[in-house]
Amino acid sequence: MITSRIFRSRFQRRSRRGDEGQALAEMAIVLPLLMLLVFGIIEMSNAWRTFQVVTNSAREGARTAILPGTDEPAIMDRVRRTLEGGGLVFDQANITVECIGTDGNPTGSAVCSTSGQEARIGIGYPFTFRVLGVLADLVPITITSTTAMRNE
Repeated sequence: MITSRIFRSRFQRRSRRGDEGQALAEMAIVLPLLMLLVFGIIEMSNAWRTFQVVTNSAREGARTAILPGTDEPAIMDRVRRTLEGGGLVFDQANITVECIGTDGNPTGSAVCSTSGQEARIGIGYPFTFRVLGVLADLVPITITSTTAMRNE
Protein backbone atom coordinates (compact mmCIF):
# COMPACT_ATOMS: atom_id res chain seq x y z
CA MET A 1 0.00 0.00 0.00
CA ILE A 2 2.80 2.41 0.75
CA THR A 3 4.38 2.05 -2.69
CA SER A 4 1.11 2.66 -4.47
CA ARG A 5 0.61 5.91 -2.52
CA ILE A 6 4.14 7.05 -3.35
CA PHE A 7 3.69 6.18 -7.02
CA ARG A 8 0.30 7.88 -7.12
CA SER A 9 1.58 11.01 -5.47
CA ARG A 10 4.56 11.25 -7.84
CA PHE A 11 2.32 10.69 -10.87
CA GLN A 12 -0.17 13.29 -9.72
CA ARG A 13 2.56 15.83 -9.09
CA ARG A 14 4.06 15.21 -12.53
CA SER A 15 0.78 15.52 -14.35
CA ARG A 16 0.08 18.80 -12.60
CA ARG A 17 3.29 20.26 -13.98
CA GLY A 18 2.20 19.70 -17.63
CA ASP A 19 5.23 17.76 -18.90
CA GLU A 20 3.08 15.69 -21.24
CA GLY A 21 2.53 18.66 -23.52
CA GLN A 22 6.26 19.15 -23.96
CA ALA A 23 6.74 15.54 -25.11
CA LEU A 24 3.85 15.90 -27.54
CA ALA A 25 5.33 19.06 -29.03
CA GLU A 26 8.75 17.43 -29.39
CA MET A 27 7.18 14.43 -31.11
CA ALA A 28 5.26 16.71 -33.48
CA ILE A 29 8.55 18.30 -34.55
CA VAL A 30 10.69 15.15 -34.76
CA LEU A 31 8.22 12.65 -36.26
CA PRO A 32 7.84 14.28 -39.73
CA LEU A 33 11.63 14.58 -40.06
CA LEU A 34 12.09 10.97 -38.97
CA MET A 35 9.43 9.75 -41.42
CA LEU A 36 11.02 11.76 -44.24
CA LEU A 37 14.38 10.18 -43.46
CA VAL A 38 12.96 6.63 -43.37
CA PHE A 39 10.96 7.02 -46.58
CA GLY A 40 13.91 8.72 -48.27
CA ILE A 41 16.06 5.69 -47.50
CA ILE A 42 13.38 3.41 -48.94
CA GLU A 43 13.08 5.51 -52.10
CA MET A 44 16.84 5.64 -52.64
CA SER A 45 17.06 1.87 -52.30
CA ASN A 46 14.34 1.53 -54.95
CA ALA A 47 16.28 3.89 -57.23
CA TRP A 48 19.47 1.87 -56.70
CA ARG A 49 17.61 -1.37 -57.50
CA THR A 50 16.25 0.19 -60.70
CA PHE A 51 19.75 1.35 -61.66
CA GLN A 52 21.10 -2.17 -61.14
CA VAL A 53 18.37 -3.72 -63.31
CA VAL A 54 18.92 -1.16 -66.09
CA THR A 55 22.70 -1.71 -65.97
CA ASN A 56 22.33 -5.49 -66.08
CA SER A 57 19.87 -5.23 -68.99
CA ALA A 58 22.30 -3.09 -70.99
CA ARG A 59 25.09 -5.53 -70.25
CA GLU A 60 23.01 -8.53 -71.34
CA GLY A 61 21.98 -6.72 -74.53
CA ALA A 62 25.62 -5.93 -75.37
CA ARG A 63 26.62 -9.54 -74.75
CA THR A 64 23.90 -10.71 -77.10
CA ALA A 65 24.82 -8.13 -79.76
CA ILE A 66 28.36 -9.44 -80.19
CA LEU A 67 27.33 -13.08 -80.62
CA PRO A 68 27.59 -14.44 -84.16
CA GLY A 69 24.30 -14.86 -85.99
CA THR A 70 22.38 -12.45 -83.74
CA ASP A 71 19.78 -10.02 -85.07
CA GLU A 72 18.20 -6.92 -83.54
CA PRO A 73 14.97 -8.66 -82.39
CA ALA A 74 17.10 -11.14 -80.42
CA ILE A 75 18.93 -8.26 -78.74
CA MET A 76 15.67 -6.50 -77.85
CA ASP A 77 14.18 -9.76 -76.59
CA ARG A 78 17.14 -10.30 -74.27
CA VAL A 79 16.89 -6.74 -72.96
CA ARG A 80 13.12 -7.14 -72.50
CA ARG A 81 13.48 -10.39 -70.56
CA THR A 82 16.14 -8.89 -68.29
CA LEU A 83 14.12 -5.72 -67.60
CA GLU A 84 10.92 -7.60 -66.91
CA GLY A 85 12.81 -10.13 -64.79
CA GLY A 86 13.90 -7.21 -62.61
CA GLY A 87 10.34 -5.94 -62.24
CA LEU A 88 10.52 -3.07 -64.74
CA VAL A 89 8.20 -2.36 -67.67
CA PHE A 90 9.89 -2.80 -71.06
CA ASP A 91 7.63 -0.29 -72.86
CA GLN A 92 8.81 2.55 -70.58
CA ALA A 93 12.48 2.02 -71.44
CA ASN A 94 14.26 4.08 -74.09
CA ILE A 95 16.73 1.68 -75.74
CA THR A 96 19.44 2.55 -78.26
CA VAL A 97 21.43 -0.16 -80.02
CA GLU A 98 24.36 0.64 -82.27
CA CYS A 99 27.44 -1.03 -83.63
CA ILE A 100 30.68 0.91 -83.76
CA GLY A 101 33.06 -0.17 -86.51
CA THR A 102 36.79 -0.61 -86.27
CA ASP A 103 37.23 2.97 -87.53
CA GLY A 104 35.22 4.34 -84.56
CA ASN A 105 32.13 5.32 -86.58
CA PRO A 106 28.67 3.77 -86.29
CA THR A 107 28.06 1.05 -88.89
CA GLY A 108 24.30 1.63 -89.13
CA SER A 109 23.58 -1.92 -88.00
CA ALA A 110 22.65 -3.17 -84.55
CA VAL A 111 24.59 -6.41 -84.94
CA CYS A 112 28.38 -6.53 -84.58
CA SER A 113 29.46 -9.74 -86.24
CA THR A 114 32.90 -8.63 -87.43
CA SER A 115 35.92 -8.90 -85.16
CA GLY A 116 36.97 -5.55 -83.71
CA GLN A 117 33.50 -3.98 -83.81
CA GLU A 118 31.95 -2.68 -80.62
CA ALA A 119 28.31 -3.11 -79.60
CA ARG A 120 26.93 -0.19 -77.61
CA ILE A 121 23.59 -0.52 -75.78
CA GLY A 122 22.08 2.45 -73.97
CA ILE A 123 18.97 2.23 -71.79
CA GLY A 124 17.10 5.11 -70.20
CA TYR A 125 14.32 4.34 -67.74
CA PRO A 126 12.06 6.90 -66.04
CA PHE A 127 12.11 6.50 -62.27
CA THR A 128 9.04 7.44 -60.25
CA PHE A 129 9.09 7.77 -56.50
CA ARG A 130 6.41 5.60 -54.90
CA VAL A 131 6.11 7.09 -51.42
CA LEU A 132 7.44 10.61 -51.92
CA GLY A 133 5.83 10.92 -55.36
CA VAL A 134 4.07 14.22 -54.81
CA LEU A 135 7.26 15.91 -53.62
CA ALA A 136 9.64 14.26 -56.05
CA ASP A 137 7.55 14.41 -59.23
CA LEU A 138 8.52 18.05 -59.59
CA VAL A 139 11.87 16.89 -61.02
CA PRO A 140 11.60 13.95 -63.44
CA ILE A 141 14.41 11.43 -63.04
CA THR A 142 15.68 9.15 -65.80
CA ILE A 143 18.06 6.39 -64.84
CA THR A 144 20.47 5.69 -67.70
CA SER A 145 23.15 3.12 -68.36
CA THR A 146 25.32 2.46 -71.39
CA THR A 147 27.39 -0.66 -71.99
CA ALA A 148 29.92 -1.25 -74.74
CA MET A 149 31.42 -4.64 -75.60
CA ARG A 150 33.93 -5.42 -78.29
CA ASN A 151 33.64 -8.41 -80.57
CA GLU A 152 37.00 -10.16 -80.30
